[in-house]
Amino acid sequence: MQYKKYDEKTKVLISKSKNPYLLPELNIPVSTAKGWIKKRLHLKLKYQPIDQETMKVTILRKENAQLKDEIRELKRRIELLNSVQKATKTTLKKLRINDPLVRFKIIKLIQKHKGRKSLRSALNDLSMSFSKYKRWNKEITDRKNYISDINKYRQNHQRSLSPTELRSLLNLYQNPAYFHLPLHAISTLARRLDLVHCSPRTWTKYARIFQVKRPKLKKIFKRGYPIGIKRNFPNVLWHMDVTEIKVRGRKVFLQVILDNHSRFVINWKLIKNWNGETSANLLNNTVEKYTSPLELMTDAGKENLNYHLYSVIENHEIQHLISKLNTHFSNSRIEAFFRMLKQNYLKKVKFNSMLGLEKHIRVYIDDYNNIIPHSALEGRTPEEAYFGMENDFYKDQFKIKSDEAIKLRIKEYKNR
Repeated sequence: MQYKKYDEKTKVLISKSKNPYLLPELNIPVSTAKGWIKKRLHLKLKYQPIDQETMKVTILRKENAQLKDEIRELKRRIELLNSVQKATKTTLKKLRINDPLVRFKIIKLIQKHKGRKSLRSALNDLSMSFSKYKRWNKEITDRKNYISDINKYRQNHQRSLSPTELRSLLNLYQNPAYFHLPLHAISTLARRLDLVHCSPRTWTKYARIFQVKRPKLKKIFKRGYPIGIKRNFPNVLWHMDVTEIKVRGRKVFLQVILDNHSRFVINWKLIKNWNGETSANLLNNTVEKYTSPLELMTDAGKENLNYHLYSVIENHEIQHLISKLNTHFSNSRIEAFFRMLKQNYLKKVKFNSMLGLEKHIRVYIDDYNNIIPHSALEGRTPEEAYFGMENDFYKDQFKIKSDEAIKLRIKEYKNR
């Protein structure tokens, strides 16, 4: 066991003063100091004690040396952390933290440990942008003020949502009638109804602040699709395809005709068995009800390559296109419709018979054609696009309504 060594100056000073607590800065054990006093080291050692000021300078030098060692060790630790961050690329600048409790802890730690340094210097040490810090801090403040009671909501600045707009936003966000609508569609629908004029990101922000969730909404893996065939006018190209749906373990088939330009579901039929006659009858009835397209795209199934369908196509002078083999994007318009029907609606409702399934399909197709706005159609519904509404109709209208909404928010903010 090694004992700590002390300078003779220290021993002489404590022995002569007879005070074992004379120099608390050196953390000398009391028993050791009392031993020096008992032995009367100031008489035995041939050393003249120095004055108090010189002793303080000696102590400060030792403390300075210790502080330098600690600073050197802290620098090594910081360098290690920075190296690990660079190697793993896990900095706050790139890391997405969605948990509000974790954000709250990080903000509190920054405010606690920034010390005399400026806030921006502390954020630079963490590789965190000031805008992210400001946004997280504002979310914490908003949640603290308004999470208990929505009726206590007040505008934080002139352009923030008014209380009336916020209530409309939260009601639409949680409305079970719109569970099958994507968020961008609800946002556009709210603009069309002149209820709330803000971006989908604002909807997400307030939903996170007030901790509300979409009803029955499930996260679906999204994958990008190449751009398929596109026509610039309705009734130029129609898509016809069939998909299978199981009812109590038995397969039934939904056959649909969809317009390429507007994505409008022109006609559909739910059948137990499909063949060439069902395809020919559906196409013939659709042409008689609406008009004849210039082109018809189908896959290479047996229901589309037969005498019955060929005769209808020749009578109405329609060019027949076959979708490419082993590609998922040439007939993508109608495949996307089938995917939305099944994922957004049929997986979340119950049906025990073919009649119940047909009722649900009719409800969804009516909503799809007449209510749900499409971002690819500039906020129009498929029916509006099919019957000739201009592309910029809602875009210009939304701009005017948004400006009016901002003026109303400023007015309410001043009169609160």
